[in-house]
Amino acid sequence: MKTLKKIVAGICLTFGIGLSILMLADMINSENSSEDKGDAFAALMLLGLPTVVLGGGLVWNLQHQHRQMTQKLLLQQEQLFLALLQKQEGRITEIEFATEAKISLEEAKVYLDRKATALNGDFEETEKGAIIYQFPLR
Repeated sequence: MKTLKKIVAGICLTFGIGLSILMLADMINSENSSEDKGDAFAALMLLGLPTVVLGGGLVWNLQHQHRQMTQKLLLQQEQLFLALLQKQEGRITEIEFATEAKISLEEAKVYLDRKATALNGDFEETEKGAIIYQFPLR
């Protein structure tokens, strides 16, 4: 559905903007008669602008849906992080978080580093090279 919306929005914007430019050019062309200019204005109002508005509305809707989905995923990630901290008494590794959150190790490291800074967390390296993040629970 998202792909269809993108295609329709692209077609609407391309057609609408192109038609609007042509009709505006006809309207300002001094060689055209008043009747031709009126016809160009009618085409602009009936076909050009509504098509641009429809395409713009579809683009706005797609962006709005994307923002909502992103916020929902961030909230789910935050809830998962907090649940893991409680379950493991404030200690978590990159691998544990990446596995539970279904994200890459690099994304998990960035997330945990950011949380460690924000929540006054600390980290230690094990003998095997794993990093364990420690967060205060109180």
